[in-house]
Amino acid sequence: RTLNSLGFAHSALDEYEEAIGCFGESLRLYELVGDENTSSADVADTNYCLGKCFFELGREKEALPHLTIALQLKISIFGNGSLEAAKVLYKLGLIHMNRSEHLEAE
Repeated sequence: RTLNSLGFAHSALDEYEEAIGCFGESLRLYELVGDENTSSADVADTNYCLGKCFFELGREKEALPHLTIALQLKISIFGNGSLEAAKVLYKLGLIHMNRSEHLEAE
């Protein structure tokens, strides 16, 4: 969680490359350790943050898999109509609109 906090700080300062490094390492550790202290919500949040940072850098292709994982996890945790899922859907919709994939954006 310390790496996520550091990632949030970098992201708030628009230091997205540094934030990506922190969030990426956090995900790697979640996968490596995978203990009872690691929740699906933590993994979902970290994937969302990674996707958001890639989006801010214009690296939408790299953002998509992280946002897709975040969406799947958030729906399974909070439900399809949740605010948590809606935030991810919004970001995915922006990516699809930017890529002129209007049917996917709906």
